Amino acid sequence: LKEYQQRKSSGVPEGAKTKKKKTGSSPETTTSGGCHSPGDSQYQGLAVALESSSVTINQLNENIESLKEQKKQVEHQLEEAKKANNEIHKAQTEQLEVSGGQSTSSHLEKADLKTTLYHTKRAARHFEGSGWPPAILLTAYSRIGAGSLCCVYTAAGRGQVLSCSEAVLQRRLQQTIKERALLNAHVTQMTESLKQVQLQKDEYAEHIKGERARWQERMRKMSVEARTLKEEKKSDIHRIQELERSLSEFKNQMAEPPSLAPSSDLCEQREQECTALGAASKELQEKLDEEHLEAASQQNQQLETQLSLMALPGE
Repeated sequence: LKEYQQRKSSGVPEGAKTKKKKTGSSPETTTSGGCHSPGDSQYQGLAVALESSSVTINQLNENIESLKEQKKQVEHQLEEAKKANNEIHKAQTEQLEVSGGQSTSSHLEKADLKTTLYHTKRAARHFEGSGWPPAILLTAYSRIGAGSLCCVYTAAGRGQVLSCSEAVLQRRLQQTIKERALLNAHVTQMTESLKQVQLQKDEYAEHIKGERARWQERMRKMSVEARTLKEEKKSDIHRIQELERSLSEFKNQMAEPPSLAPSSDLCEQREQECTALGAASKELQEKLDEEHLEAASQQNQQLETQLSLMALPGE
């Protein structure tokens, strides 16, 4: 029992609890001052959103690793508790075997005591019938009684030691069983926490995946709209250039001296055509300017809408 207590006192202390590490950090977002183009602002916002999501995923991975380490420590403590429990069972079995042998010896001593008491009574009757003085009888009784009491006290002390050892072993066994139940409950709780963290990580990954797909679709639509506007602008510019070329050719023809004097109707017709071409050119130029302004305004509104939607989920 002393060797078991020394081993237990030099080992890992009972009831040690692991401390849960809590690590947290908030994703930092940086804002840049100055003037940027709408495309740069949009790509910068998308990069910030993706970076913050990657930081959150890294934090979840660190929490999972911490929970795994704590689970390993708890399992190690369970193994040590099992070893201590086995040692207690072994010591208790040995103690019971020893107590069984000692109980047999106590029965033999009890039989010896009965035999001694029988002979003592016979000797007392013999001394009383012999007519010896009272002082000698008292001395003989005291010697016989002292030997009997010594034997009785020895047997009682051994029984008391055995009962005390059994009580200590039972108390330690109950304490070990309680600690083992607490460790099992802690392991179950840690396993549930690990499952919840893994589930949250999967849900957040799915959410980030959906957000990324939506952003890619928006970027594709904006690219198609920008390409369409560029093509329309090129077409309008080409039409204006054609009209300006036709107008310049017509003016050159009007400036050349005619070989024959044109009639007044022909001159009036040419003036009307020149006026119509100028009006058409002016109208196309105004239309092109209006379309350009409208496209720029629409694109600006779309970019503002995209920037307003760039907040992360939960903010």
